[in-house]
Amino acid sequence: MPGSKSYERTEVWNDARKLTKNVFHVTKSKLMKGEYFLQDQLKKSALSILSNIAEGFERDGNKELLQFLSLAKGSAGELRSQLLAGYDMGLVTKEDFQQLHDKVMSISRQLSGFMKYLKGSTMRGRKYKDR
Repeated sequence: MPGSKSYERTEVWNDARKLTKNVFHVTKSKLMKGEYFLQDQLKKSALSILSNIAEGFERDGNKELLQFLSLAKGSAGELRSQLLAGYDMGLVTKEDFQQLHDKVMSISRQLSGFMKYLKGSTMRGRKYKDR
């Protein structure tokens, strides 16, 4: 991730993109029929992970990137909680829960590692290069 010029080239963003697609698929299942609030919350949380990674990269500064990666990590926690609630209510199958939970945990670890790297880096971001 370090040195990437585009969020689309990062593993974490691509993993979040796949996760979002999988979450949208699960929300269309027969078990979720009529559960509009949970469907909406799951989709919003997944999209928030993806979107905050992208927005942080587009800010061009490490402080801003850290802030948005932190928001993405928070959304990952929110998604895990919602998935567990859906599983507990019988709205998410055990297989879907495990697959999505494992993927969101992986993304959360990737975000933590990237944040740790940025905190220790002397680079400030592209917008500070000419200063």
